[in-house]
Amino acid sequence: MAFSASHAEILGRLEQAVIAHLEDGWVAEPHAARVALLVRDELRRWTQTTYPGCTAEGAALDPGSRRRLSLTIHSAPVTHRVEVWGLACGDEKEPLVPDGGHVAHSWVVVAHHGERCRNLEAREAKLKGAGLKRLDARESPRLSLSLWMGAAAPDGCPACLAQQ
Repeated sequence: MAFSASHAEILGRLEQAVIAHLEDGWVAEPHAARVALLVRDELRRWTQTTYPGCTAEGAALDPGSRRRLSLTIHSAPVTHRVEVWGLACGDEKEPLVPDGGHVAHSWVVVAHHGERCRNLEAREAKLKGAGLKRLDARESPRLSLSLWMGAAAPDGCPACLAQQ
């Protein structure tokens, strides 16, 4: 179910949604948080439109931060966990790759405000080190998006599924 459409199509749709709304009506949210929120909201819309009847729940992964968000998609018979990481060059509060936890069985969308930089490359290296595989990427002067898959991403995590 999750990301059964072409990865390029999904990343293109996410890019259009972010660019269209990045400067709309924000009071004081930093760019990294704006990008993460916009990506998660558009991914939720796309999922619920593409797979009628599925449900999607969002949450923050870091207490008090909107830079690392989750989207849990429930579509019988599986549950998919997506992490959305919002990054921005010069933002000292960029999220770190979590130790352990759920990242190895998640899908991860890295959304970076600005052109490709060393901070982004360092985060991607940590994802590779955690065992995730980059499926596709989309680059523009204002936004870099990449889609990553953990080893067991399509089926979710047995421990997570048991808690539902």
